[in-house]
Amino acid sequence: MAVGIRVRNPNNGQIVFEVTDSLTTILGQTSTGTGNGNLNVSEFSRGRPFFIRLPGNPEGYNVIMPQIVVRNGRIEWTFSGDDSQTSRVSWSFLYGVYS
Repeated sequence: MAVGIRVRNPNNGQIVFEVTDSLTTILGQTSTGTGNGNLNVSEFSRGRPFFIRLPGNPEGYNVIMPQIVVRNGRIEWTFSGDDSQTSRVSWSFLYGVYS
C-alpha cells in the first residue's frame, strides 16, 4: 500500500474500510460572491484539484447559480443569464487536492 488508509476490526483483523488509491487534502474555503471571479491555488500542483459545494447554498428557479471550473491551477466561476429576470447567488465551497 503506497498511500492510503486501512481500518481493521480490532477483534478479528478484518478490513472494514480501505482507501488506497488517493487521499484528500482540503486547502481552503471561499465564496463566489455575485460577480465573475477566480482564485489562484498554487497547491493544486500537489495533486488532482477538486471543489465541493457546501450545503445551504441557494438554488432553484429565478436565480443564477455560478458555473465553477478548475483549470490551470485556479478555480474560476462565471454567471450567465439575464440579470433582469433572475438574481445571482453566492456559493460557498471547499477546495483541495486528491493525492
